[in-house]
Amino acid sequence: MCLRNFVILMALPESSASVSKLPSKDSLKERFRMLHQKRQESRKLNYQQVVEEDHRSKLPKNYDLKRKRQEWELKEMEMKKAAEERGEDYERLKALKTQADLIERKEAIKRRKKPDRGFSDYEAMTLRQYQRLSGNIKPDIKAYEKMREVIGTNEFYPGVDTLISGTHYPTDAALNRLAEDIKAQ
Repeated sequence: MCLRNFVILMALPESSASVSKLPSKDSLKERFRMLHQKRQESRKLNYQQVVEEDHRSKLPKNYDLKRKRQEWELKEMEMKKAAEERGEDYERLKALKTQADLIERKEAIKRRKKPDRGFSDYEAMTLRQYQRLSGNIKPDIKAYEKMREVIGTNEFYPGVDTLISGTHYPTDAALNRLAEDIKAQ
């Protein structure tokens, strides 16, 4: 008896082990074909999953968070647009939907992170004033270029041998601005 028939006989219960009840060759071929198809299908699915996993592994670590953030921003923009079409104030609608205790907790966290120190000493006060005033200064590129042409490149970019005193000529507008700032203080 060949090995195939032996395996088939072993798979059948002992009471039906007679030769007459062996499955036909066609049914075995059909069964084998079905098993082959299942194996091919699972192989294709496995390959697709491997490709997807490889694609996900090549994405940056923060890809999911970034994608969720973009989806949230898109949803916000759509809701804002819909509210404008209805003639409603989106910020007001958003505030009505948020819970008061959540807002209070967020504000408490903000206060803890950046507390108002108030007046501590003159040095800190001077530093805050300096940062505020220097933040208000806006560079004037046209005036910069004009000053560079008037003074000359050698004196505008001083070297070791260049005397700096007397080379700066402030404009009338700059002098007026300085006078107004001093009066305001």
